[in-house]
Amino acid sequence: MIQVCLATTIYAQTIDFTHQIKSIQLTGTTLPSRNIYLKSLSNKVGNHVIQEDLQKDINYLYLLGYFQTVEARTDLLGNGIILEFRVTENPVIEEIIVTGNKVLSSESIKSGLTTKSGAILNFKAVQDDIDALHARYVRQGYELARVSNTLLDGNSLRIEISEGKMGGVKWEGLKKIRPFVLEREMKSREGSPFNSQFLRQDRDKLLRLGYFAEISPPLLQENPESHAVNATFLVTEKNVNRIDTGLELDTRANLVLAFFKGDLNHAFMQSDLLSSKLQLNLQKLSFDVRSYSVHYSQPWILNRYNISFDTDIWLSLQDERTSDPLNRSFINNRRLGGDAIFGFPIIQDELKFSTRFKVEKLSLTDPSSASNIQAYSVQSISGILSYSSLDNRANPRSGSYWTVELERGNDWGFTNVQALKFTRLSLNSAIFHSLSPKSVVGLHFFTGVFKPDIQESYVTFEREIFELGGAANLRGYKETNPFLGARELLINAEYRYDLTDGIQGVLFWDIGKTFNSGNGLNLDDIHQGYGVGLRFSSPIGPLRFDVAQGDDLIIHFSLGQLF
Repeated sequence: MIQVCLATTIYAQTIDFTHQIKSIQLTGTTLPSRNIYLKSLSNKVGNHVIQEDLQKDINYLYLLGYFQTVEARTDLLGNGIILEFRVTENPVIEEIIVTGNKVLSSESIKSGLTTKSGAILNFKAVQDDIDALHARYVRQGYELARVSNTLLDGNSLRIEISEGKMGGVKWEGLKKIRPFVLEREMKSREGSPFNSQFLRQDRDKLLRLGYFAEISPPLLQENPESHAVNATFLVTEKNVNRIDTGLELDTRANLVLAFFKGDLNHAFMQSDLLSSKLQLNLQKLSFDVRSYSVHYSQPWILNRYNISFDTDIWLSLQDERTSDPLNRSFINNRRLGGDAIFGFPIIQDELKFSTRFKVEKLSLTDPSSASNIQAYSVQSISGILSYSSLDNRANPRSGSYWTVELERGNDWGFTNVQALKFTRLSLNSAIFHSLSPKSVVGLHFFTGVFKPDIQESYVTFEREIFELGGAANLRGYKETNPFLGARELLINAEYRYDLTDGIQGVLFWDIGKTFNSGNGLNLDDIHQGYGVGLRFSSPIGPLRFDVAQGDDLIIHFSLGQLF
């Protein structure tokens, strides 16, 4: 127990135990509550002084915390005595000085103290403040933080804090990955205040980087002399360079596609990723290329600057509907494009700003197949602000996320066909709340507006506007016949319950609508779907099966949670 360093004397002079107490007085204090303290004493008016009770009374007054000394004496008063407790008050605090703190500001610490400048020093209140401050640090994960000393320097109360330090981080099992690739992503840095919550978050983030098949919880070892903690992680690296092949179903065109996918980690430098994917049409005897894409990702530019960089190049042949409500047939088109995305963290792992540059050229594979649509391009710049406080991105139990994106399309001269001039604004958000260790409820909301710059609307393919229906948003409806519009509103609600460690049951309700003007939002004809589903854990994420009743009873299969 840490106490303020004050010279303290507790003693009693010669006391008259033979006469009755006529009066009890407390002198030497300016406290307005002195009469309340007298009523709490063991010795009472009308009784004789009892030695055991007298010691209790002296201890009681001293332990109030306001007094340096407490002295008991008696004086004759007629045929009785006056029992007087003379006290020496602690000094008035002129200033509170906090030192050694980095995590919490001095003003924040002082505002949380019951001890204030301008008041009489109370060492009991100071000790209570010390205990409360320690509990505050521990709640935030700073379990080594403590008040190392409190002392009275003149009339100033000095509170000295030691917040504890993070020592070194050691890695056992690293073969290809260099430690700096991992340590730059961590909040726990050598010399920073030790925080157990940050270490748990660091482990979760390291797992999400995708480099490891397994990471142990940190093994901690405290150094009492330096008041620092060293952490050791036992890791098992993945075989990150791989080639996968398999079959996919294109539900829009009812095609079975073969795909070949390759990943090359640390392609040009530590931590970057180069991947490519090729899709082939299997419905014909000849292997027709359906699509290919190449993706390159760097979480830190040049492994030095905390700016992420992603770029994609793609070519795809696919069947899409147009935005023309009078012609809903599928038309085969060709999309050739690329983009570049730069991400700038504002608050590490929580708030991020990204900007995206996109160029895509669209043309008909058979120009005679449709007369109402011409070749065009999309040349756009986007600003994206995103936030996340999810405890687990793959299967969240608590927290929320939101993303606001503003996209501006214009003719920047990158292609030789007309580029769409438009503004697109969208908001995507979700919140999760755990009801029990096995159950969680989630609510998802999406809304968006697509606005062409010209008065007359031009015909585009459905991906340039909003589409609704199917496993990715509004369950109980077919992807082959989506609802299309320049505006969209969607709400998804799910109740998730863990049946076993690897299987999760879900009850869900989806409602949404697309429309073309503000006057088109009529809630009477809003679309809705509801049903039940199962989620199965797998190395590539949850496998999702949903049985939904909407426009029809439909079984949906997909990868990953809906939101």
